[in-house]
Amino acid sequence: REDTLESQEELVTRLLEVRCAAEEVYDKIHRGKRLRLSNFENVQPNTFVKRIVQQEYISPGSLICELGPGGGEDARYIASNVKDTTVMGIDVSHTAVEAAQRISKKKGLAERVKIAQGNFITAIRHFEGQLIDGIYSHSTAHYLPGKVQERRVFPAIAGILQEARGKLFLAMKIARSDSANSLYQIELAPGHPDHPKIDLRSNGVFRSYPENEARIHQMLEPSGLKIVDSRVVPIVGYDRPKKTEYFCQIVAEAK
Repeated sequence: REDTLESQEELVTRLLEVRCAAEEVYDKIHRGKRLRLSNFENVQPNTFVKRIVQQEYISPGSLICELGPGGGEDARYIASNVKDTTVMGIDVSHTAVEAAQRISKKKGLAERVKIAQGNFITAIRHFEGQLIDGIYSHSTAHYLPGKVQERRVFPAIAGILQEARGKLFLAMKIARSDSANSLYQIELAPGHPDHPKIDLRSNGVFRSYPENEARIHQMLEPSGLKIVDSRVVPIVGYDRPKKTEYFCQIVAEAK
């Protein structure tokens, strides 16, 4: 409720300390296979990755980094459909990383799809100075409070992409999504435009759900990234059958 960067960074620290946003929680979620995205062998690429590939936002020979690739289906789609492109992925779940590596090897993509375990915030710091052509993030940024995204994560991403004039491919759920309005979600600050919540069903995982497309644009503004494509897309059954998630899908480029 203080709504300051300092208080939200403190929240991130405390969540990690009590294991609410740590490796064990996400590992447990994936091992339980309660979500569609935890059935790694059967999952299909997201509509967002298909669109950015079809519209040629990714050039042949690019180096793309994915934050939170899970089982790596989107990463493999990029590598399979954009010539000579390599995708690096960072995911916090050992189970997801193990599955991603195994499936990529089986499909002959192990050399161009490299998924490792780790925290993507730490990984972003390590990417500084590297020629990365694109950073792809589908339904991962919302595990952090809004001001941490706005003033820490997005500016850091913009700095990484600036060297190669690369692009950010960002898909985030917004507040009208069914998952954001589940009875298991506990609102931390009623009326806040980022709708910070704790999910009791997932061992107390923290998520924020920006109010709308305009709010995400506002969060990206301090980074200096230029938005070139933005739309809200409803997806039925993304996490659970018959439930609708509303994703704001954004392509932004470094100036």
